[in-house]
Amino acid sequence: MILKNRILCFVLAAVVWGCAAGSTSSVEKTAGAFMTAYYVKADLQEASGLADGLALDKIKGSESLRQGLAVDAAAHQPKVRFKLVESRSGGEEAEYLYDVEFRPEKSDSVRKTVRLKVRLRDEQWKVTQFTDHDR
Repeated sequence: MILKNRILCFVLAAVVWGCAAGSTSSVEKTAGAFMTAYYVKADLQEASGLADGLALDKIKGSESLRQGLAVDAAAHQPKVRFKLVESRSGGEEAEYLYDVEFRPEKSDSVRKTVRLKVRLRDEQWKVTQFTDHDR
């Protein structure tokens, strides 16, 4: 009976550890959601909900540039893929570095490096700074 209990405890611990090891933290999920909203979908409103501080100011500046422009929903958008290259986190702050590839339909692809700073604000993770530059 004791051996069965030990084996059962070992199996349960392995399952719990395996699930935890594969999970993504909420701060990393916020960073990924921001990348999808801003770079993949070009949805500034959705990206604004994930941002604060300088990042939010930057998005609002982009929104003001788009005011009065007609956006053609039928226009071909480039395919955008991003990959997490590096991450650092500690306490209430994290930083992520992404490799982003834009693949327009009839043009050469463009690659950028994107750096995000994510901070805990009012118990929610928010992107507070982001920069991108060509590779």
